[in-house]
Amino acid sequence: MIATRAVTFYAAAAVNVALPLVTVPYLARVLGPTSWGQLAVGQAVAGMVAALVEYGHAQSGTRALLRQPDLHGRGRLATEILAGKLVLGGVGSLAAWLLSVAGVLGLPGELLGAALATGLASGASPLWIAQAGGRVERFLLIDVTLRSAGAGLVFVLVTDPQQVGRVLWLQAAAAGGSLILGLLTSPIRPARVRIDPASIVRLLHEQRHGFLFRAVILTYTSINPIVLSLVATAHQVGLYAAADKLVRLIACFAGPLGQALYPALARDAREDPGRARRLAARATVGVAAVGAVLSTALLLWAEPLVRLGLGSSFHEAAAALRIMAPMPLLICVSNILGIQWMFSIGAERAFVGVLAGAGLLCLATGALLGATFGATGMAVAACAAEVLVTAGVVVHLARAGSLPVPRRVRERAHAH
Repeated sequence: MIATRAVTFYAAAAVNVALPLVTVPYLARVLGPTSWGQLAVGQAVAGMVAALVEYGHAQSGTRALLRQPDLHGRGRLATEILAGKLVLGGVGSLAAWLLSVAGVLGLPGELLGAALATGLASGASPLWIAQAGGRVERFLLIDVTLRSAGAGLVFVLVTDPQQVGRVLWLQAAAAGGSLILGLLTSPIRPARVRIDPASIVRLLHEQRHGFLFRAVILTYTSINPIVLSLVATAHQVGLYAAADKLVRLIACFAGPLGQALYPALARDAREDPGRARRLAARATVGVAAVGAVLSTALLLWAEPLVRLGLGSSFHEAAAALRIMAPMPLLICVSNILGIQWMFSIGAERAFVGVLAGAGLLCLATGALLGATFGATGMAVAACAAEVLVTAGVVVHLARAGSLPVPRRVRERAHAH
């Protein structure tokens, strides 16, 4: 079951990685560093709205649905979650508009509208309901098909820097189609029940740690281009965003495995803790090994990767990419130990605390170093935040006696 699901997630991830590998070189050459910087800020706004609407339901929503004893209970809960997303979408859109009016975002109207549409549609993704219903393969097929169509249209509809907003509109259209078709084909159908506002408030409160962990992640990931845009030029934002895009593409290896593991980890953590620990240990060792290889490749071949993936106009981004080389290893480990394992054992509150510390560090050092050193300064801040996250997760789990390590290592530690 897990192996089949993992293969499915990796197949979808392979497509989702291949699409940027095809479109990023094209867009980098068409848009150039300055327009690329504008796109990065728009995508950061979309990411913030998406995080609010998503509210961590990829973990908390799936877990809550799995704990419902009957189909009616699942349908009612699904309706409550969707109603909560609608409320959160309105709040996020209003907040983004107010920030734009205040001049914090600095986005033109068309780009802001496209960013909001992308964030709303992406955040409302029904992956959580597909996970709980056991029909995730069908949803992923729909999702990657629409994303592929959107990526193909980029080559037709985006031909000069003035059309940068169309990139986000195409992403919004793909995510919106995936949302509609995903809900229509889901085995868990939202129930037609009257929703009490108090029940939405109660549900959002119960699942707040899932949202908080997504929100604080933004403070050292997606929000970085916005922070840099406040203290540096759009050119520097474009250079940093280009390096960050390459790092995130390479570091996404652990994501599909974690998504495939999570339902089993969440179930076994309650029913068979020993089996859950062994599963998490094997996954951590595997992704750490692959992450180390990927980080080494980035360190050694930063300049050729930038030239190949982004073009000669982004040659300055190689310095930032080299600084961020350790991040694939760090992200792979923290994905399994933090997002998947700590949520499975109910330690999400501690995980949010670790992320909050990293976010504060990145915001402070990113603004300071970004103002002085531009893209490379922000790269230092982002990498330092990832180091803090991984170290904090490992230290907390070790102190709590919950660190999933191979049996041989555990027995050797007890022997000493």
